Amino acid sequence: MFKSTSNFLTRKDIYTTLTTLSTMTTKSIKLSEETYKKLVEVAGRLQAEWKRSVSIEDAIKYLMRRKISDLAGSWDVSDEEVREIKESLRKGWRAWRRYA
Repeated sequence: MFKSTSNFLTRKDIYTTLTTLSTMTTKSIKLSEETYKKLVEVAGRLQAEWKRSVSIEDAIKYLMRRKISDLAGSWDVSDEEVREIKESLRKGWRAWRRYA
C-alpha cells in the first residue's frame, strides 16, 4: 500500500495518506422540514432493522436503491378500494375512447 524505501513509513507516505483521507467531498442540500422528518423516520426504521447506527446519507442511499417492483404486494387494499379503482378506470377509459 505504501511505497517506501525502507520498512518504515516516510513523512511523505503519511502526508499522502492523510491528504487522501481528507479529500472526501461533501455537498449541502436544502430539504423541507417534512422531507427531513421522513428521512429521519426511514433512518430510524433502518436502524431498528439493521441493528446499527444509520445516517441520513444511509437512508437516502437505501431509498435510491429501491425499485418499483420492491413495492409489489405491499399495499393492503380492501375489496371496496378495488371496486372503486376499477370503476374509476372504467370511467377513464370510456372518456378516453370518446375523445380518441
